[in-house]
Amino acid sequence: MNCTKNKKKRCAICGKKYEKHKLQIHHIIPRSFNGFDGLKNMMLLCPSCHRQLHKYLDKRIYDFINKYIGIKQFFEKATKEFRRMRLKEMREGMGGKEPLIESIFR
Repeated sequence: MNCTKNKKKRCAICGKKYEKHKLQIHHIIPRSFNGFDGLKNMMLLCPSCHRQLHKYLDKRIYDFINKYIGIKQFFEKATKEFRRMRLKEMREGMGGKEPLIESIFR
């Protein structure tokens, strides 16, 4: 149930009625995965269901990564990619000079 259908101030998961200011907005597709801020991508949840949903989704994502890629390989690859991007940003910000962190890892 997205926000446009929730007129009764109820948690979209447990169905309990709450004062509107106590409900929290949950993005169905997270913004970190290019989800948008439109009402059709949001649901109103009570704090307890919101917290539990995030724990559940984090576990599902972790299990998916582990099943298809392997956690160790995923984090090693992601860390290397992040380091490469960060060093490139630092170099560009320093006018092409080598950042100190680059020389430490050689």
